[in-house]
Amino acid sequence: MWLLDQGSILLSRWDLLLPLLVSHLLIDFAWQSNRWVAAKRARRFAAWPLYVHGLGAGLLAWLAVSSHHLDTWRWIVPLVTTTHILIDGLKDRIRNESRAFLLDQAMHLIVLAVVVLILNGATHPNAMVRPHPAWVILFAFLVVWSAAGTMLGVLTRTWHEALQDDGLASAGLWIGRLERLLIVVFVLAGTMESVGWLVAAKSILRFPTRIGNGDRDDRHKRTEYVLVGTMASFAIALLTGLLARYLLD
Repeated sequence: MWLLDQGSILLSRWDLLLPLLVSHLLIDFAWQSNRWVAAKRARRFAAWPLYVHGLGAGLLAWLAVSSHHLDTWRWIVPLVTTTHILIDGLKDRIRNESRAFLLDQAMHLIVLAVVVLILNGATHPNAMVRPHPAWVILFAFLVVWSAAGTMLGVLTRTWHEALQDDGLASAGLWIGRLERLLIVVFVLAGTMESVGWLVAAKSILRFPTRIGNGDRDDRHKRTEYVLVGTMASFAIALLTGLLARYLLD
């Protein structure tokens, strides 16, 4: 019962939760370079980017909600900064990259949820508080442009390396970004049928390139890899678009 109550509070405070999520997407995906990721993975707590990254997470989290509670920097910045450093420093002890990524993101989201619950203690709204439309659009864009590509890349990296795909470098990343962005635009515009046309167009374009290379088993594996990646990418974009439309209505 207590968990349900806390969950209902979180889902009523989108005005706090969404800006915090945007701050996390910016610092952990859009603004984090591969060089910093490699440095943290190699040196862990001895890597200076870990501490700069953590401080950035704390400052952005505070800035995201400062319009509601300006004086909260005294505890939001140290709380988010410290937990971010600890989570990122410890995650690379997990050898399975996919598991480490998912656990890392789950822990960061729990910290942000705690921030929302603490901030909510001073207001107790009677109904859902909707965020500003700008936060909704920025959140949807960051999910489909940065976070989704990173997540899918990590979760399917083993398959990608096993297939030794010889396609253009980063082409899959940009195709995924553009198709997810289009899906969100279609959903927000109320033209869901356009998503079906996008699926059909991608299927037609991908089919000729997958049937003539390699033996039968290799073609079968490549087809499954493409299907898994495409369906996961489309699902993320659809859910993001539907959530954005719900918050904007």
